[in-house]
Amino acid sequence: MSKTALITSMVTSRDPKGRQSVSVFEAAYNSAKLDDDRAQRLNENGGELKSEALKLIERLSATNLYASEEVRSSYTYPSEYKGPKSVTEQVELLLKHLPGLDPEPTLRYVRDVYSKLQLPSWVEGPFVFPAVSALARLFFPKVEDSSEQDCAAVSLILARIAASRTFCNYREGQITPNQYRVSVRTKHALGVLAEMEQADILVAPGQFGLRHRGCSVRRAR
Repeated sequence: MSKTALITSMVTSRDPKGRQSVSVFEAAYNSAKLDDDRAQRLNENGGELKSEALKLIERLSATNLYASEEVRSSYTYPSEYKGPKSVTEQVELLLKHLPGLDPEPTLRYVRDVYSKLQLPSWVEGPFVFPAVSALARLFFPKVEDSSEQDCAAVSLILARIAASRTFCNYREGQITPNQYRVSVRTKHALGVLAEMEQADILVAPGQFGLRHRGCSVRRAR
């Protein structure tokens, strides 16, 4: 998928559906009957207004599918987790365990594109990970089937983790196309990233699960 196709698939405030939502805000604004002072204070708190509006949009636009599979949760991250390291540190760590990956396109993308993106408030930061195509080129070039490449990539990463610290892969030898599959939606998203970034090491905004705590896998998806 091209960058153009990705952009045109996003609804903006200028599209018919976007204009409909904007008209709702306009009606609410007019109904508030603000005087000059209150209107000015609202403008001065534009940052908070945007943040709260984003949260409301996120909540109201979410599907209610599997809503019964979500419960309240007080779980938090371990105290040791302080958020993602910088992209440069993440890239250096990958190169230490996966030599041969080209870091330059990744660093260039972060500098020229990622740093200018407007991201949802729940994003904890950029996370980097190797593209399966790059791993296939470097470590298992004879594997051509896409599903087999996905499995080989997971097995490779788990093996490198095991070589770096104490780690037990309880599914060793069982990561095969019959037992491990990348979902269609994830496969599509990874394809979009690969097309946009054109790099051995891909970058994506994300978080480590706090946003979906208390949700079943189906609800989170």
